[in-house]
Amino acid sequence: MTAARFFCRIGLVLLLALAASTRAATPGLALNQPMGEPLARAMLARFGYGATERSLAEYARLSPSAMLQRGIRDGAMLPEAVRQQLAVLPGSRPTDQLWREFGPQRQQEVRRSGDAMAWRALDLGGQAMVRSVVHRRLLAMANSDNPAHESLLSFWLNHFSVHVYRGWVRWVANDYASQLETAMADDRFETLLRASFYHLAMHSYLDNLSTVSPDSPLGRRGRSRQNENLARELLELHTLGVNGGYTQADVQALARIISGVAPPDLADPASLAEGRGGFVLDPARQDDGDKTLLGQHYPAGGGRADIDRALHQLASHPATARHISHKLAVRFLSDQPSEALVARMAQVFVRTQGRVSATLSVLLASAEFTRSLQPPGKFREPLDYVLALSRAVCQERPILYTEPLLVALLGMGQAPFMHVSPEGYGARQSDWLSPLAMVQRVRVADNLAMQRWRLTGPGDAPQPCLIDPAALAHSLGPAAASTQAALTGLDARQQVVVRLAAPEGLWR
Repeated sequence: MTAARFFCRIGLVLLLALAASTRAATPGLALNQPMGEPLARAMLARFGYGATERSLAEYARLSPSAMLQRGIRDGAMLPEAVRQQLAVLPGSRPTDQLWREFGPQRQQEVRRSGDAMAWRALDLGGQAMVRSVVHRRLLAMANSDNPAHESLLSFWLNHFSVHVYRGWVRWVANDYASQLETAMADDRFETLLRASFYHLAMHSYLDNLSTVSPDSPLGRRGRSRQNENLARELLELHTLGVNGGYTQADVQALARIISGVAPPDLADPASLAEGRGGFVLDPARQDDGDKTLLGQHYPAGGGRADIDRALHQLASHPATARHISHKLAVRFLSDQPSEALVARMAQVFVRTQGRVSATLSVLLASAEFTRSLQPPGKFREPLDYVLALSRAVCQERPILYTEPLLVALLGMGQAPFMHVSPEGYGARQSDWLSPLAMVQRVRVADNLAMQRWRLTGPGDAPQPCLIDPAALAHSLGPAAASTQAALTGLDARQQVVVRLAAPEGLWR
């Protein structure tokens, strides 16, 4: 069979899959019963990055609730070989050490010295740090034995999105991810909101460093520098949502409340120690006047307590409950979740003071969720697609070399920490489906099937993962009739390509 006819056959299979969407009525999941293999495979696709034979065997014995709780409360569970790989990345050193070596004071010293070689070293260090940040996330997502943990952490990192090339983010992004991961274990949205807000990464990304309110001690001396970016995104993206009922006056009030954040070097270098996030508040820069936010009065002179109060007010707002519930449903259920289900999720969110597990349990127990697990399912985002196929090919061999994954994801437009604007990556089919996207996915499948991607191996000798066709088929699940028909007459390698590029791999 010619290459042209072969890829035309794959294209026809994909088109037939996109056109098929019939589902039968079915009850909700039994949240506390062992899942069994078919449901475990579906859950590993929906709340993870695809199944392997070992993960199928393990999660078939778990209940949906146990999988969810493990994802929220437990850590990454990475193989030893992956932990060793993480340890040698440039960003493995403590954040305060990196800041001393590459931060503002060091850059200012080099700039004043005029040392071109030293400046080149800083530039190369920054480039290496960017790649280190991205590869660290890919290594964890590709290899974790707790896939729901990585999937949920990615959701929150995308919700509280920062861009690795912006400001000082590259030097603190690993710590930012670590702080959100720690906060996730508390199972409360407000804890996540606070972890994101009280971190240098968010303030650097959205230009809230060195803000000086006009109504502050420094501002009243004519040195004001106000910025509303972070205040606006806190309301529009992180909490209430674009239709959450806030006004421009609320944006301005919140900007005043959160003013006065200073770079660590200028006030408190110890703030970059582990667990502190690099957040420094300078009272001389913070607004100390009266304010009103969403109808609540903030008397003058509240200081940091006003920030804590504002974050609690935003996290507890009914509009936040609906916004977060809807966003969770779009990511883990369907592109258009029903208003009734989102309303039930929001009610539980409010009643439990933002418990993420309780909110997601409403989703899991719904008949709507069970129906969504039937073919075709939810369209995979590029990151889901690349990782799921790579895991199915490599099985239990650790994926230690993520450069091929990164190159593919950059081309497909969804590399970690690379979304420029603060709304993060979209989760709907319309965000990712295009003729070019289908061609790119076939190329990913072809590269994996033809063993062009060197993803595993010892030391500095990367090798392709040898494909076990039986394990691959078991991980991907039963092939659709259209896929079975397309396999007829193909050689073994071509069958693997079709199996990887088939409709079953497009959906989760």
